[in-house]
Amino acid sequence: MEKSMDTFLKYDGSISLADASSIEIMKKHGVKKIISFDSDFDKINEIDRSTNLNRQVKGIQDKQNSNLILRSIEDRIGDWKKIASPE
Repeated sequence: MEKSMDTFLKYDGSISLADASSIEIMKKHGVKKIISFDSDFDKINEIDRSTNLNRQVKGIQDKQNSNLILRSIEDRIGDWKKIASPE
């Protein structure tokens, strides 16, 4: 949560704390692309935002790749839950 707050403050509160948390989770896992309609992500130079879901998933050719992406999403959700409810 500390890194998320640092990112939030770095952008003078012009991005939400939820976005700052997402950014820190993305950095932690080496994720550089996001599908989002939230233009605040455009303020982050390290992140490439897209609104075109079809373009992003076009490269998925088989079930194995699909399962890998789903597991990755599930991992991110787990990370967000840890941030929201620290032990």
